[in-house]
Amino acid sequence: MTENCQTTPSIPDGLPFPSAILSLMKKAVQLHRSGRTEEARRIYQQILIAFPEHPDALHLLGVAENEARNYETSVSLISAAIQSMPGQAPFYSNLGNAFRGLGRMQKAIACYQKSLDIDPEFHTVVYNLAVTYKQTRQVDKAEASARKALVLNPKCGQTWCLLGDILRQSTRIDESVMCFKNALAINPDFEQAWFHVGNAHRIRKETSKAVYCYERAPGINTN
Repeated sequence: MTENCQTTPSIPDGLPFPSAILSLMKKAVQLHRSGRTEEARRIYQQILIAFPEHPDALHLLGVAENEARNYETSVSLISAAIQSMPGQAPFYSNLGNAFRGLGRMQKAIACYQKSLDIDPEFHTVVYNLAVTYKQTRQVDKAEASARKALVLNPKCGQTWCLLGDILRQSTRIDESVMCFKNALAINPDFEQAWFHVGNAHRIRKETSKAVYCYERAPGINTN
């Protein structure tokens, strides 16, 4: 639940590159979105051989490296993309994700805030900022960011679950359970939300209800 939200791979309009390169980029993005990351990675690399400063190939190869947990490489590639094309909110968003992977939380927060300076309604970034504040024990800021993310996208079950977890850690159990139930109303198969509702029942000594919830979260370790 507290993993980064990656910015969906996409290509800004109007880049001054040959049509063949644009076609390759579109193919790579389709592969990347469908989970065929290695195939996409090879195309990004192919494009960068011909055009070493291609901003989107640099950025999306950086995203692929971040997904592979190669965080230093990701930071290098996305930083180069920003140099090549400043002012792109998704670039700063995913650079923040890479810094989070390295445990450099203040750098991550600065990147997310820069992304929001460019696009104040970027829900993904507000969510990631809430996660980072939570991880750095800045509870009030985490709650405020999660609530802002829900204003921007009230149908995001992942954000409801994040807010519920923040409230649970602040011992606001009843409020947290309502958040988890909102997440389950959006996605009845959301295992993380079932797990947290189960924890709430366990705290209340409601054993049978806790077991019921845990049974609906078989992929979550309850130990």
